[in-house]
Amino acid sequence: MKQFSINNTFALGGWVTPTGDLLNEKTFKDIAESGINLLFCSIVPRNDFEGVKKFAGYSEKYGLKVVLDVTEVAEDDFDEKDFLIRLDFYKKTSCIIGLSLGDEPGLKSIPKIEKAAKYLRKIKGDLFLYLNNLPIYATKEQLNGGWWTPEAKELENKEYDEFIDEMTARSGVDVLSYDHYPFRGNPGESDPRYFVQLSLTREIAEKYNLPLFNFTQVTSWKKGEVRNTTVAEISCLCGTSVCYGVTGLVYFCCCTPASGVEQFEKAMIDEYGNKTESFYSVKAVNERLKTVFDCIFGAERKGIIVAGRCFAEVPEKDRIQSFGDLKKIEGDGFIVGCFEKKHSEIYLIVNVSVCSDNVIKLKFDNNSEKRIYLAESESLSEDGLVVSVEAGGFVVVVDKQESYEKNRVAD
Repeated sequence: MKQFSINNTFALGGWVTPTGDLLNEKTFKDIAESGINLLFCSIVPRNDFEGVKKFAGYSEKYGLKVVLDVTEVAEDDFDEKDFLIRLDFYKKTSCIIGLSLGDEPGLKSIPKIEKAAKYLRKIKGDLFLYLNNLPIYATKEQLNGGWWTPEAKELENKEYDEFIDEMTARSGVDVLSYDHYPFRGNPGESDPRYFVQLSLTREIAEKYNLPLFNFTQVTSWKKGEVRNTTVAEISCLCGTSVCYGVTGLVYFCCCTPASGVEQFEKAMIDEYGNKTESFYSVKAVNERLKTVFDCIFGAERKGIIVAGRCFAEVPEKDRIQSFGDLKKIEGDGFIVGCFEKKHSEIYLIVNVSVCSDNVIKLKFDNNSEKRIYLAESESLSEDGLVVSVEAGGFVVVVDKQESYEKNRVAD
């Protein structure tokens, strides 16, 4: 499965981005401060091309990359002449790196998307093609172009698998992306198919040799159904995604969407341009992710070891019992993502208990030859390494001879 990076770290995306009064330099400066490096522009280019130019200008200044909406290409009233003028601007503007064919399209959209992708591939240059897919808990109505409702029947795993496979094959995208917002009720309560979703989409991404992106739940959607998340939950979602090979994380939402029937809570930046608690949560997680990426970029994913209980079931086919020189794990509420890089083992350890700090004991063949990053605390004894990991947090264990000092946060 391919990996994806921007400026030598994960693609850290923002969904719902500055428009209207927020389309100003301060907002883009704040977004860059959060560690986000990729913006999915919320301005529709054919409706406001001047706004897109302004958006690109601020993004360029603050080192942010941009993906633009090109859903017009698949529409019946597509104006090719006007589009080609805009496309010429996109190809000449260094911060613009991708073109989006849509968000959560259903089955009926596939023929139009396929036609649009074939057309774009001939003229897009180095820009990558993107679309965001429905989650595994989508309903049959959504698959046919309708809206999600809480009482509607969700798709079966096989139905979803077949849909994502067909959409990926026929759309010809360069990145496989989906959204999934697992935290619904009280802290720690999750959609039961969270890891099933990760597993299934990872397999499709590997089949088509694509990088895998997914959305990280930050902001509520339809008040009462999906809620704002805690920093521990945000961290846990990012850590577990990386364990499955995700290298593109998209935060929902960056800027607070306009209120309507869905009634969103405050996002990272509120409707007045103020930074919220969620902003600082995402910033803290992004700072830690830089260290993780520095350690595992270019590594081959080998599988997941599960220690104790998780907030959702990890599929048996994704589990391994041991890896490398890690001989024993004692702890409850952890998953360990196992990676190999140049014959060296790397372990990404995630505390999936999002409500409590936890301790894990790791027994290696030679404990003194290991280096730990991002741990709250650690100790070494004859029995092994004892590591304290904050709620929802993650740590990385590498061979001591490996050097990852560039983005190192903690030792």
